[in-house]
Amino acid sequence: MQSGDSDLIRIYELVKNLKPGQIVIDNTKTQEYLAVTKINGPNWYFITVFPKSILAGVAFDNARFVLILGGISLLVEIGILLFVIKQQIATPLHKLMAATEQVAVGDFNIQLDTAREDELGRLAHSFNSMAAEVYAREARLKQAQEALQRTDKLKDEFLANTSHELRTPLNGIIGIAESLIEGATGKLPPATISNLVMIASSGRRLANLVNDILDFSKLRHQTIELQLKPVALREIVDLVVTLSQPLLNQKDLQLINDISADLPLVLGDENRLQQIFHNLIGNAIKFTHSGSVNISAQVVSNASGEIQVTISDTGIGIPEDKLERVFESFEQADGSTARIYGGTGLGLAITKQLIELHSGKIWVESVLDRGSRFIFTLPVSQAADVESRGLEIARKYQLASSGIYDSLFSVNDSEKLSTYNAQEIIDRVQINNYEGTPYKILVVDDEPVNRQVLVNHLSLYGYEIIEAASGIEALAILSSSTKPDLILLDVMMPRMTGYEVTRKIRETWQPNELPVLLLTAKDRVADLVVGLEAGANDYLTKPIAKDELFARIKTHCTQSSIFLENSRLYFELQESERRERERAMQLQQYLQQIQQMQLQLIQNEKMAVIGQLIAGIAHEINNPLAFIDGNLTYAENYIKDLIDVLKLYRDNFPDPGGEIAQIIENIELDYLIEDLPTMVLSMKEGTDRIRQISTSLRTFSRADSTSKVPFNINEGLNSTLMILKHKLKANTSRPEIEVIKEYANLPLLVECYPGQLNQVFMNIIANAIDALEEANQGRTFAEIAANPNKIIIQTEVLEEAAVAIRIKDNGCGMPEEVKTRVFDHLFTTKEVGKGTGLGLSISRQIVEEKHGGKLTCVSAPGEGTEFTIQIPI
Repeated sequence: MQSGDSDLIRIYELVKNLKPGQIVIDNTKTQEYLAVTKINGPNWYFITVFPKSILAGVAFDNARFVLILGGISLLVEIGILLFVIKQQIATPLHKLMAATEQVAVGDFNIQLDTAREDELGRLAHSFNSMAAEVYAREARLKQAQEALQRTDKLKDEFLANTSHELRTPLNGIIGIAESLIEGATGKLPPATISNLVMIASSGRRLANLVNDILDFSKLRHQTIELQLKPVALREIVDLVVTLSQPLLNQKDLQLINDISADLPLVLGDENRLQQIFHNLIGNAIKFTHSGSVNISAQVVSNASGEIQVTISDTGIGIPEDKLERVFESFEQADGSTARIYGGTGLGLAITKQLIELHSGKIWVESVLDRGSRFIFTLPVSQAADVESRGLEIARKYQLASSGIYDSLFSVNDSEKLSTYNAQEIIDRVQINNYEGTPYKILVVDDEPVNRQVLVNHLSLYGYEIIEAASGIEALAILSSSTKPDLILLDVMMPRMTGYEVTRKIRETWQPNELPVLLLTAKDRVADLVVGLEAGANDYLTKPIAKDELFARIKTHCTQSSIFLENSRLYFELQESERRERERAMQLQQYLQQIQQMQLQLIQNEKMAVIGQLIAGIAHEINNPLAFIDGNLTYAENYIKDLIDVLKLYRDNFPDPGGEIAQIIENIELDYLIEDLPTMVLSMKEGTDRIRQISTSLRTFSRADSTSKVPFNINEGLNSTLMILKHKLKANTSRPEIEVIKEYANLPLLVECYPGQLNQVFMNIIANAIDALEEANQGRTFAEIAANPNKIIIQTEVLEEAAVAIRIKDNGCGMPEEVKTRVFDHLFTTKEVGKGTGLGLSISRQIVEEKHGGKLTCVSAPGEGTEFTIQIPI
């Protein structure tokens, strides 16, 4: 390194105070670095000069290494930080969110870990406290809700029980008043009748108020169920208008039904629609003193299928500020109006809810002092039927014509009837008198007043009445010989309810046999369903309407009478059919017996003819046979003598000469002498065989007398086998059928009908041969020879003083269904033309009826068949 003085001076300044081991670096030069260090010992210095570029490259490499190492370190630290965050923050937050969701769905059993002391631990503790509080509040709310439901249920039960308690005395008030009007205690003055009409109408008004309260409760709890069906509005309005006529009293007011007969049917509940129109038309009449009440309807939209009904009046109208409130509960224009016109203020509220249940809506338009228009919509029925509509119309007009008197007691304004003409009431009552029918009615009610009401009504029309004060007393009456035609049964009775009584009645009598009409103050569907399920035919709601009572009694008594008459006719028909079946069976049996007798007679006649024929033939055969047999005996002796002479001659003249020797040779005298006795013996055997056949034929076909005769059973079997020998012999398809006789030592003679018994042997043995032929089908001659066909005939004396004849074959046997019918008349398994189905049937008849014996069969498929004949000795 070259340097000037300045450089030396600079270096000196650097090292003059330098201690051993220290290093000084000078970078004042732009291109170089100067490094100086002092070495221990003498004042020696070690000086190094190197370019700056080399140091810069090394520094860059080191810096890059540091940066890479720092980046990796940073990533590791970030990963560790994230892991720590997840473990300490994210996981607790996730648990908190899951716990929140569980609490949201009502699971308060979740508890978060509160062991931490940080903010998350305090948050978990707060959450647990909040969940416990929510759970406690939920429990208190549930208890409060259950208490409210119990209270609401108690209120409903209170309303139902109250309605029952109200309807029961109302039934007595109205029923007694109506029966007095009709003359239950004799003819009354017109003024008294008018007063009784007011009592009855007031009772009806109170009953209607009770019904409104109950309907309001049902609607509020949505327990009313509509019975929807196609309904004609015009006919319903006609009915309501007719029933509303008494409300007009002396008003100058017209009720106009302006609904077209061509209006489509609506889908609705008929009874509830009547209630809707009755409320709206009744309100219109109440608030209209003169003018008209007009009812009209039109289809407003074919697309939506709605009919708009309008009921307009010319009455007092409704103030504009009251229009929005008329459909609210307990509202009626204002307080003064309520006091003037009366009412509970529930009619329009109930009407609105009933219309909404029909998927309709209602609104009102009104001008004060000029009238009002109530407008509502109903859905059009899609199942309009002309025929059903006609039936509905007919039924409605019939109901309208029969309900005039009852309508007098359906009004809400009893004071307006005070001026009603009493004679007109009496005239209307006389119009509706029912023709008396002497039905017997059992009235069951624990309330004497209710029983008296029914007794008063029923006694006016000739009914025979039996009273019972309890269900137990009613059952006691029914258990006696007394059976009524119908039972009027109260539901609410002590010790045994009407439902229980009905169930007991149904254990003995069917609904059509003994109708039961329940009398109940409860009109809830559930209560009515319980009664019908218990077996009741129908029900009447208190207070009972007289016309409805008589109509239902007449209907059910008539139905019961028709049912009993039909039952009687059905029983008589069944008896007649049974007698006819018995007669048919008897005729069939007679016919079978006649057929069997006819066949037996034919068979006997055939056997008699055959017997006569065989007897004649046998006679004709036996005479020459006896001649031949007798001559053969002599011929045998003569031949023997001649042979002896010839032998003697040959012995004495061994050489007879030429001509005689030639003849002896030609005739083969030696063979003749040897063969001639054999020929004579064969002729004698042939005559014996003919004699045996003739004897067998005479034995088999011998004519039976009217009484049993001694007979050799074994000979009868042998004669039958002799006749069937041609069927037993071998042929091209099988060897001879082997007959094995195992005869016992029977008494020499058995008392029987030989011809008939031989016929039994013939039928059974012939069937055995047929069974063997059937079993041989599909088998070769060799196969049959290896397992030959056999018929085994056994006879023996039984301990029961009887002879048993068993005939068994090794054929194919019979299945059970064939074996059970084998003795049936005309039953056969053979092909057409090969069997009549009479053989075994006649055989059983011969054995069992003619001989007092028994014929049985034992058989199984593949094991053959065995018939056993038992004949008493």
